Amino acid sequence: MAPMCKDCVTGFFKEDTPTGREAKIHGLNTYVAEPSSGPPKGIVVIVADAFGWRFVNNRVLADNYARKGNFLVYMPDFMAETAVDPSIMVLIDNFYKSGLWANFMKM
Repeated sequence: MAPMCKDCVTGFFKEDTPTGREAKIHGLNTYVAEPSSGPPKGIVVIVADAFGWRFVNNRVLADNYARKGNFLVYMPDFMAETAVDPSIMVLIDNFYKSGLWANFMKM
């Protein structure tokens, strides 16, 4: 297995407020972001990263596609509520800053 870089598990939390809504589509909890004007020019389905469909950054991304691209955006919960808790980013960031990350990656 290739080593994992710290950028895979670190980041930040957006402070924006998501503007979409939650719906049940084909039995899956789904975040839905709709364009603000006129009919959508297409549909985008986002497969969320490890942090899942509830993570604010993923929802804001969906909102941006809807608003700026005039798309109807669906982000289903394909992970059935088993996404990684985003708070892990803070833990990994502290791990990296402590210098332990370099030792961990040598294993």
